[in-house]
Amino acid sequence: NYDEDSGTLIEQQVISTLPDDFKGLSYTADIKITPNGRHLYCSNRLHDSIAIYSIGGNGSLTLVDIQPSLGNFAQNIAITPDGKLLICANMQHSGEGESGENLVVFRIDESSGKLRPAGDPTRIANPSCTMII
Repeated sequence: NYDEDSGTLIEQQVISTLPDDFKGLSYTADIKITPNGRHLYCSNRLHDSIAIYSIGGNGSLTLVDIQPSLGNFAQNIAITPDGKLLICANMQHSGEGESGENLVVFRIDESSGKLRPAGDPTRIANPSCTMII
């Protein structure tokens, strides 16, 4: 929340982007909200996932799901202006013979906010930013 009189931000909620049982190292990278304001997405580097939240009327978040980013080191995400697609840039090679460097397009379920791949990942060397113009 924002207090206009004092010009300060007031913490409303602290919520994890990772599963409760995850014990490894991970970093969040990007946060995006759908154009209709109903869902928030956050990329997790090293956990290689996208956390999905529903946004309540008062701005509070409720975890919907944590889904694989289908690549390595989930970096930047973008949402199309119609709110139907999410693009995730995974920027590191897996080091296991397969590339984790890719762009993945997901379809957004408008009701639940969950993601499902809209096709196969597209291999791109070190993508770090996505932009829809």
